[in-house]
Amino acid sequence: MDCCGHGHVVAPQPWVWSTPLVSLGAMPDRAARRKRRRPPRPQRPRSPCLNRHITVGLAMVASAALGAAAVQTLHAQTKPPAYNIAEITIKDQDGYNKEYLPLITKALTDAGGKFLVRGGKTISYEGAAPAPRVVVVQFESLDKLQALYNSAPYKDAIAVGDKYATQRIFGAEGVSP
Repeated sequence: MDCCGHGHVVAPQPWVWSTPLVSLGAMPDRAARRKRRRPPRPQRPRSPCLNRHITVGLAMVASAALGAAAVQTLHAQTKPPAYNIAEITIKDQDGYNKEYLPLITKALTDAGGKFLVRGGKTISYEGAAPAPRVVVVQFESLDKLQALYNSAPYKDAIAVGDKYATQRIFGAEGVSP
């Protein structure tokens, strides 16, 4: 007899063909019924099908643990963000707004920059006062910020900006997330 469709042969149980048949006309008494009770079924050996399910389950748990370890390793390898900080004293507001701002904005955003501070009010708490205009731009990494400083569009924009403003521009590496 095949137990689960995989070719495992199990011998038939002896009580299946050795139980006497009861005639339909007479109802056997209680003692006779007790005699004819089936013996307890012997337990069949475990099927290899069950072992297969356990193996698949353990493989799933192991792969989830491996994936979690890989994610932790990748998070540890991320580079910290970088910031482009500019202190600007504007000499000619019209020329600055019309000629310089469109060029530098395009160069910064094309290089992956995200404006965090763009002008606004500045307050000095200690030391020399900052320039009247402060701009802070965030980049993915210091490498990306360095690539911006070396790019032709950025150098062209700075050349135009120097006609209309005095700028102090520097980069700083941030803290890893």
